[in-house]
Amino acid sequence: MTRFQRAAFAAASAAVCIAGLGACGSTHSVRGKVVSGDIGIVTLVPEQDARLASVEAPAGIPGVTVELRRADAVIASAESGLDGSFTMKLDRSRSGTRYNVVALGPSIFPVRSTSYPPGRGQVMLVVADERRGASSR
Repeated sequence: MTRFQRAAFAAASAAVCIAGLGACGSTHSVRGKVVSGDIGIVTLVPEQDARLASVEAPAGIPGVTVELRRADAVIASAESGLDGSFTMKLDRSRSGTRYNVVALGPSIFPVRSTSYPPGRGQVMLVVADERRGASSR
């Protein structure tokens, strides 16, 4: 490849990035919350879902590591805070991809599910069965 061809290729690549077609490393935030429930499941819910912030909302579970995996490789991860909420960064070029979601922590039984990342106006809700006597609250 000549120097001119490399320069043309670089310019074309930059144009794709600027147009937003390739995402080019830009990220978006995947937000969610880990709450207690009778069975481990991952689901996408609207931001206004009552389980996220209302007075009747289940207490969040802190200290849970939530991972998005693809072929056993961790693509993104975050740890839930005191209120059970978490935020992780995900490359925009991967946002339409289905992932294995794994939630692990000393106070819960492992949760394994498959999900797409949340879309606009959605949050990832991780419902986990807590181990009796191992609550981190």
